[in-house]
Order: sequence, then structure tokens, then C-alpha cells
Amino acid sequence: METIYGNIPNEQIERQKKYFYGAIINLLYQREVAYPFLDNRIQTLINQISGMNKLFDYQPEILTIVSCLENARTNDDQFRKSVLDAANLVNELKYGGE
Repeated sequence: METIYGNIPNEQIERQKKYFYGAIINLLYQREVAYPFLDNRIQTLINQISGMNKLFDYQPEILTIVSCLENARTNDDQFRKSVLDAANLVNELKYGGE
């Protein structure tokens, strides 16, 4: 994929998607063990994913992922569903010539 930063191989983008998926799923574990910085971790993920918006060509899934994470951050009773929804949406992201 050609970007203003040069050519980024699709394999690198795929690895980034796997990182996001794993980091989002890990939020479930962090909540289970009462990780004291869970809110900060979710906000960091929101910032990282928002920053990838241009790279993923402004796909609507990015906005939905961010919305799900924000919902998980602010609504304890919807945490698990929102995290799982966000993780599944990461797999829907397309890149390059897809």
C-alpha cells in the first residue's frame, strides 16, 4: 500500500490488525484481574486506532470500533459485548487493493 510515508507492505498492515485484535481481547483479561490502568489502556487503544484511520482509508468500521471501545470504557454492564464487537470489527478492516 502506497502512503505519504512510503510503501507499507500489506503483511505489516495485517500484523497491525492482529496486534489491535489481541490488544482489544486482552482488555477482557485486564478487567478480570482489576488492572488499575484499564481506562487508560482503552483510551490508548482508541487513540492508536483513530490514528490508523487514514491508513485504513477512512473505513466506517474504524469509527464503530472506536465507539465500541468508548462504550466499553464508560458502561460497565456492556463492557464484554462492546469489547468483543470491537475485536470482531478489526477482522473486517480491509487494506491495500482489497
